Amino acid sequence: LQINKDIDDQTLDGRIDYFKKMIALAEEEDNKVEMANLYEQLGKQYEQKKDEKLALENLNKALKLFEESKNKSKQSEVYHNIGLVYHKGNKKEKALENYKKALDLKESIGEKQGVSDIMSSTAMVMYDSGRYENSIDFLEKALSYEKELGNKEKEADILNKLGKMLEGTYRFDKSIDCFTEAVKIQEDKGDTIEAAMAYNNIGDVYVEQKNYDKAIEFYEKSLEKDKLLGKEKDMAAGYNNIGIIYYEKGDFETSMSYYEKSVNLLEKLNQQQQLAQSYNNMGNVNYDWTKYKEAIDYYTKSLKIKEGLKMEKGVANSLFNIANVHKTLGEMLKAKDFYLRSNEIAERIKYAELIKANYEALAEVYSSMEDFKIAMEYYKKLSEKLHPAKVKRQISEKQLKYTDRENEEIAFLREELEKQKILVKFETSNKEMMMKLKDAEIERQEEILMRQRILLGSFVFGFIVILIFSVIIYRQSQQRKRANQKLAMQNEEIQQQKEEIEAQRDEIEYQRDFVVEQKDLIEEQKKEITDSIVYASIIQSAILPPARIITQAALDHFVLYKPRDIVSGDFYWFTVLDNKMVIVAADCTGHGVPGAFMSMLGIATLNEVVNKDKNLVASDILNELRKGIISSLHQTEEEIEAKDGMDISLCVLDTNKKHMQFAGAYNPALVLRNNEIEKIKADPMPIGIHRNMNNSFTDNEYDLQEGDVVYIFSDGYADQFGGPKGKKLKIKKFKEYLLEIHQKPMEEQKAILDERFEEWKGNTEQIDDVLVVGFRV
Repeated sequence: LQINKDIDDQTLDGRIDYFKKMIALAEEEDNKVEMANLYEQLGKQYEQKKDEKLALENLNKALKLFEESKNKSKQSEVYHNIGLVYHKGNKKEKALENYKKALDLKESIGEKQGVSDIMSSTAMVMYDSGRYENSIDFLEKALSYEKELGNKEKEADILNKLGKMLEGTYRFDKSIDCFTEAVKIQEDKGDTIEAAMAYNNIGDVYVEQKNYDKAIEFYEKSLEKDKLLGKEKDMAAGYNNIGIIYYEKGDFETSMSYYEKSVNLLEKLNQQQQLAQSYNNMGNVNYDWTKYKEAIDYYTKSLKIKEGLKMEKGVANSLFNIANVHKTLGEMLKAKDFYLRSNEIAERIKYAELIKANYEALAEVYSSMEDFKIAMEYYKKLSEKLHPAKVKRQISEKQLKYTDRENEEIAFLREELEKQKILVKFETSNKEMMMKLKDAEIERQEEILMRQRILLGSFVFGFIVILIFSVIIYRQSQQRKRANQKLAMQNEEIQQQKEEIEAQRDEIEYQRDFVVEQKDLIEEQKKEITDSIVYASIIQSAILPPARIITQAALDHFVLYKPRDIVSGDFYWFTVLDNKMVIVAADCTGHGVPGAFMSMLGIATLNEVVNKDKNLVASDILNELRKGIISSLHQTEEEIEAKDGMDISLCVLDTNKKHMQFAGAYNPALVLRNNEIEKIKADPMPIGIHRNMNNSFTDNEYDLQEGDVVYIFSDGYADQFGGPKGKKLKIKKFKEYLLEIHQKPMEEQKAILDERFEEWKGNTEQIDDVLVVGFRV
C-alpha cells in the first residue's frame, strides 16, 4: 500500500474518508504495520476535527498495533498525539500522564529530537495548570536539546515560548533575553515573519514594565518587518499598539495619528471587530483630550459596528462611554438615557463590573438632578452589589444570640444614624439643596416613627391579648384537670390511668401552641433588626468618601474594602486641600454595629479637624483626632485600660513635590520601590485613652520617587485564618503578595488581593473587617 501524496490537498472530511478506505485495504492484506500508521493518521484527522472520542479511539488502535510490533519510537509518537488530544480537551492530568509515557519511551531509545518535542508539549500543559516553575524547567531542558542538535528553527520557537512564560511570571529581564536570542536566530535565517513576532513580544514586555520608549522602539521594528512582508492585518495591529503607548504617555496627537493609520488599513481589509475597538480607543483619546464632540463621534462609530456584529458586551461598554461624555458636559438627561440603555444590556448578560459602574453613575446623575429618591435607590442597589449574598445566612445563624439589650442598642444606633444621614450623604451639596433634602428626610423620619409607634402598639396589644388568652386557657385546663381527677376517683383504676394520659396530652398541646406563638413573635422582631442593620450599611457606604475625589486628583490608586458583617468597623477617608491630599485607613475597636458607630465618629471628627481647621500636618491631625475621640467617648484616665478607640495610618501627600508625611497609631505604611519594601513605623499607641496619650504622634517625612507604591491597611487581611492548615495568613505573606503585584495596574492589584484573600479564606468564616488602600506616585 502507498499513501497518496496529494492527500494534504483534500478537505478534512475527504482525508478522513481516504484513510478509512486505506485501512480497509490494509486489513484485507493483514498488513499490521500499515494499519498502525493509517490508524495514527486517521486519529490525527479527527483531532483536527475536534472529535475527541474518535481521535482517541483510532490512536489507541494504532498504539496497540505498535506495541505488538515493539516499535517504541512509534509508540512514543502515538502517546504524544493522545496527550495533545487531552490537552486540547482541557484534561490536563491525562495529557501529562500520556506525555510522561511518551517521554520515557523516547529517552529509553535515545531519540533526542523526540525528547525535546515532548518536553516542550509537557511545559505548555504545566503552564496552563499553573505549575509555572515546572513548565519553565521543562522548556529550558528542551532548549538545551535543540542547541545540542543544532535545530535553529525549533530553538527559536522554544525561546519565544520561554520568553512568554518568563514574562507571565514577571521575570522581565530574562524574558527579554530569550526574545532577543530568538530574534538573532530568526534574523540570521532570514525568517522575517518570526522575527516580527519576536520584536512584538519584546515590545509587550517593555509595556508591562511601563518602559514606553523601549516598547515603541521594538513595536516599530516589528512594524517594519510586517511592512516588508506586506502583512497589512499585522501592520494595523502594530499601529494600534503604538497608538496605545502614546495615549498612555499623554501624547494624544501622536496617538491619534497612529490610530488613524490602523483604521485606514482595517477599513481596507474590512476587519469590523478590530475597527470597532480602534474607534473606541480614538474616543478614549479625545475624551482625555477634552475634545468631547469628537469623542462622542468615535464612540458612536464603534457602537454602530458592535450593534451590527451583535457584540452585546461591546455595545454596553460603548453606551457607557457615550454617557460619561454627556455627564462630563453636564447633559444629565442624555447621560441618564445612555446609562439606562447600557445597564439594561449589562443586566441581561450579567456583566457585573459594568452593572456596578452604571449604578454608581446613575446615582450621581439623579443626585445632580435633585431626584434624591431615585439616587438613593441606585446607591442601595450598588451597596447590594458590593455586599455578598451571605449576609442573610450570617444573620440567620446569629439571630438567637440577640438579647433585649442588644435590640435597644440597635434601635438607638438606627435612630442616631437616621438623624445624621442627610448631613453625611450630601455634605458637599450647596446650602439650599441641603435644606430641601433635610426637610424631606425629617418628614420621612416622622412617618417612619409614626408607623413604628403603631406597629409597636399593635405588638403590645397583641401580646396582652395572647397573655390573657393564655391565662384563661391555663385556668380552664386546670379546672378540667381537677374535674378529671375528681371523676377518676369514682372510676376503676384503668379509667383513672386513661384520663391522666389525656390530661398530659392536653398540656403538651397547650405548650406546643405557646411555643409556636413565641416563635412567630421572635421571627418578626428578627426581621425588623435585620432590615435596620442592612439600611445602616447603605448609610455607612454613603458616608465613605466617593472615589472621584482621589480620581480627580489624578492619583493612581485602589481601595479593597471587605466588611466582615453587614456594617464595618474599618473605614477609609481622603480629601484634597491646597494641592495636598490626605489619605487615611483606620481600624476601629470591634466590628459590626459597634465598629460602624465608631467609624462614623472617626469620619466626623476627621472632617472637623482637617476640612474645618485646614490642618495638614500629619501628627497634628492625629493629636487632634485623639482629643476629639476621647472627648466624644467621655473617656477618663480611670479608663486607661479601656480598648475603645481606633488604629490608624494617615498620609499627607504633596504630589507636585513627591513628598509625603506619615503618622500612624499602631498601623504602619509600606513603600515599595525597585522590588524592595520599606516599612514606615507607627507610634505604639491608639487613637483613644492610653497611658502614653500625653505624647505627641510622630511625623515621618518621606521623599517619594516616581513609580513608588504606598500601602496602608488594617490588620484584617493578615489576621485571616485559612489556607491548608487553617492558620493566619500573617503580615509576611501579605508583604510577599504586595511585592509580587506592586508593578501591576492598581485595579488589577485590587482584584488579585481580593481573589487571593478569598482563596486563603476558603470555607473559613471571615474574622475581621478588611481594608487595604494603595496608591502609586
